[in-house]
Amino acid sequence: MLLNDLVQEQEFCGYIADEKKRCRALANIIALKSAIAFFKDCGLNPSVGNAAHRIKKVFEDIDISDLYIGELRLDVRLGMMRGEYLIPRNHYELGITPDLYMFVDYDKNSGKTEISGFIEPDKVDKTNCDDYYYFIPKTSVAP
Repeated sequence: MLLNDLVQEQEFCGYIADEKKRCRALANIIALKSAIAFFKDCGLNPSVGNAAHRIKKVFEDIDISDLYIGELRLDVRLGMMRGEYLIPRNHYELGITPDLYMFVDYDKNSGKTEISGFIEPDKVDKTNCDDYYYFIPKTSVAP
């Protein structure tokens, strides 16, 4: 089963000393698991086989959680039921933007996730940001 493919990433988390990076990595795993379940429920065959985050150093140092549906590459972002999502600015700087960003809401009280929608990288408003992230209002995400 594909969800077992993320065991490697879960093991990587145990080796990440920096707590902030470890929490980010765990959030990416939650987002990926939710996206995988969503696509499987839709009858599609998601894959993480060649994903960049499968490389331990990339998984630790770069905020990336890529998933493939055929040739389509998505980066799955986890939101915490706030009014916006975050997209790492370094995706653009490093030339690693996906075909689509996918957003998953996570309710920490119930532990449930919900697919919120998608945005194309060229539709991201790059004026709404800080030094590390672009802020994507939930209203900008297409279901």
